[in-house]
Amino acid sequence: MSTVTKPIILDSTGQAIAEGIQAIADSKAISNFDHNSLCRNGVELTDKYTIEQILSKVQSGDFSDIYVGDTITVSINTTLGGAEDVELLVAGINSYGGRMAIWDEESDDYDHDYRNHLALVPKDCLKTTAKMNATNTAEGGYYQSAMFKTTIPVYVSAFESVFGQNRLFAPEAFICQGTDFNKESIGNVGYYEDDYLWGSEEDWDEGTNPSKLQLLTEMEVYGQNIYNHSYDGCNHRGMRKQLPLFKLRPDYIPCGRGYKRSQSTQDWWWLQDVADSWGFSCVSGDGDCYGGGASNSRGVRPLLYIG
Repeated sequence: MSTVTKPIILDSTGQAIAEGIQAIADSKAISNFDHNSLCRNGVELTDKYTIEQILSKVQSGDFSDIYVGDTITVSINTTLGGAEDVELLVAGINSYGGRMAIWDEESDDYDHDYRNHLALVPKDCLKTTAKMNATNTAEGGYYQSAMFKTTIPVYVSAFESVFGQNRLFAPEAFICQGTDFNKESIGNVGYYEDDYLWGSEEDWDEGTNPSKLQLLTEMEVYGQNIYNHSYDGCNHRGMRKQLPLFKLRPDYIPCGRGYKRSQSTQDWWWLQDVADSWGFSCVSGDGDCYGGGASNSRGVRPLLYIG
């Protein structure tokens, strides 16, 4: 039986057809039915399953009744935004190509391995805006930014309280932690040498102290580099392609700020790519990509992996 390879967006009739196909696939133990090629709109998984049941299904590799575009709504509480509901969209199913770093309590260290997972993205930005840095500088890249060091860890703790410390995964990633503006550069992420763009070894973190939440990259949102022109697709070793969600539903790129705000207004939000010496890439209210001064307050819309 062949897999579905072309993007399909499902209305209610299409959902019924897809569920029928899935039932046949499940009954015949067909494991390669590609849920990354189908977008089911507005199905709230927590209306059917508990968080623990969702995690157990994913961990075992059972993705029946889980599709790109489904939602998992959770409640978090942080020192930045207080209590808030977050509607998480399934952005990909086993979509990250690299290994995941998972905290192992017995060894008190990270265990690195390939894991079944869901990639999740908030449908709307978290309700509190944040700056990439206090001033308009991208020195130190995303890894050395105030966003990465101060803001993101607060949300890591919040989502760990929902999913559990060892069920929220950190991808092994190359994360820009330095820029060399003295060398000829495009996007100031890498530099030209022998007709290729490279980043020096010390400019990248390989996940020795990985973060379980990351800002999205241009590649993950748009499927290409726009302001970030580094040689290897930039920030992620395992994810150098567009997330299935944004491939199937580019209308999900624009978003609001706060729970269900996209229904009334759109917001600007940060990406992790270095755009120039003064700032980072960001997404406009219309869903277009721009470079923004690092000291601007913009929306925070992180990517997380669970399983």
